[in-house]
Amino acid sequence: MAHLWAVPTTMSMPPASLTSSTRTWIPEEITGSHWAFLGAVLLVLVPLGFQNYLLFHTLAEVVSIVVAAAAFAVAWCAYPFSRNHFLMYFGIVLFWSGALDLAHALLYKGMNVFPGTGANEPTQVWIATRYFQAAGFLAAPWFLDRPLRRTHAFVFFGAVASAVFVSIMRGVFPDAFIEGTGLTAFKIASEYAVIAMFAGGIGVLWRRRELLDRTVLMIVSGAMGALIAGEFMFTLYVDVYGITNLAGHLFKLAGYWFIYWALVGFTVEQPLRMMARTASTYDAVPEAIVVVDRSGILREANRAAADAMGAEPANCVGRDVHPLLHPADLDRLQCPVCAAIELGRRTTLPEVESKCDWRWYEFTLSPIGRADVPAGMVQVRRDVTERHRVKRILEESERRFRSLTENSTDLIAVLDREGVITYASPSIAHIAGYDSAEIAGRKFLDFLHPEDVPTATREMSSMLQNPGVPIAAELRYRHKTGAWIVLASLSKNLLEDPTVNGIVVNARDVTKRKEAERRLYEQLDELGRFQRVSVGRELRMQELEDEIARLKDKLISGVH
Repeated sequence: MAHLWAVPTTMSMPPASLTSSTRTWIPEEITGSHWAFLGAVLLVLVPLGFQNYLLFHTLAEVVSIVVAAAAFAVAWCAYPFSRNHFLMYFGIVLFWSGALDLAHALLYKGMNVFPGTGANEPTQVWIATRYFQAAGFLAAPWFLDRPLRRTHAFVFFGAVASAVFVSIMRGVFPDAFIEGTGLTAFKIASEYAVIAMFAGGIGVLWRRRELLDRTVLMIVSGAMGALIAGEFMFTLYVDVYGITNLAGHLFKLAGYWFIYWALVGFTVEQPLRMMARTASTYDAVPEAIVVVDRSGILREANRAAADAMGAEPANCVGRDVHPLLHPADLDRLQCPVCAAIELGRRTTLPEVESKCDWRWYEFTLSPIGRADVPAGMVQVRRDVTERHRVKRILEESERRFRSLTENSTDLIAVLDREGVITYASPSIAHIAGYDSAEIAGRKFLDFLHPEDVPTATREMSSMLQNPGVPIAAELRYRHKTGAWIVLASLSKNLLEDPTVNGIVVNARDVTKRKEAERRLYEQLDELGRFQRVSVGRELRMQELEDEIARLKDKLISGVH
């Protein structure tokens, strides 16, 4: 779960290396009006402390109490949104510290609100409050990564604060101030103990600083540092109206202010700044975004929506969204967008045609408010005309391709780099007797004649090494009947083409042609043998005729 005190990671914030918080010891947020207000309060209280200490003390305590109450109110009201357990805990501790501070102010010497009390009782309340506060702050880092049951915590600290006050008023609590003597050893030792507890709180915070926003870490550390300085001042005074007492109250006031600062800055100011950035981003979004109630009445619109409606965003509020952003050719009762708004459910309408401007729009509707009874809907309208056009072109191309492959007498197949058949056109049925689904997922080598496997393996290797180069082959494949058929193929490696991602094979059954060629070769061979026999016979007849002619000539010569 994200918390506001977590280190910011939003895209709208620059990297830590680029922010001013890394260039100075004091983060950028700890500047400006916060310092001005604290300075103004101190400028009023300091002179007053030298003129009328009792009035100064009362005002200083009142300001501290108001700051504590305001810090608690801010933390309590923002908690459902911020879920910041750490700062909520600080707010609760500060609230009950303020309640004890109120008791301290009312008991202070000269106020005469509680008869029979002197300087000891307000001093006791003071040191008890500081113990209460220091112990609470020391435990605060526990809630950096753990949930807080705030109601239980509020009741617990309220009970502890009440028990402390009752123990003081009944005289159970140790004395802290003796008239004429000054601070008791218990009071002085307690101040140092409180200082050690505050210092321990700072140390624990810094040990767990990776869980805390740097600005909050600095502010809370500064608050505890101011409270430590105040406690040190309270170890020195002997007069409840003295200057060290005055300085101690001023440091305490500064510590309270710092904590209020952290609470307001990170439960109110930071979310508001984020909302302001979000509003700016909201207007920068190119899609028309509007917020409508369940009746379809516009409650908010960004700049793109206002431009689509031809009006300023403020002038769009209160108007009916249907004629402005929905297909105007449809009646409200026929409009699917209006129906979705009325249902109040998360809906996406991927393609809605507007025949008035002949464009296509995508509508996304998300409910806001309670899940069971949403108060309204966020409507996002996106122009998808170009996407629709491309989709239609792709669908037409796919239909054309499917028609070509389904009606072609040639086989078209796609193999992966392992030779597994991922697609085979329907023509495989009349070529090899198999159904397309029957051979999908099997290696093409499983259907090859064993004598052709080495040739096919070499050609497959060559294709993988030479993408895009077509390779022709004639290989024997087993028909479903068990007979061997010859397929003449032209294959091309298109594994690198993301639209194909495979080896495309275009094959044709040439079994009959190969059989005809075989028979033709046999006939030619027979004819050759016949020719050779005929030529030999003619040669022997010629020799016989020559021999007869020679004998005839010889016989004639003998007669003469």
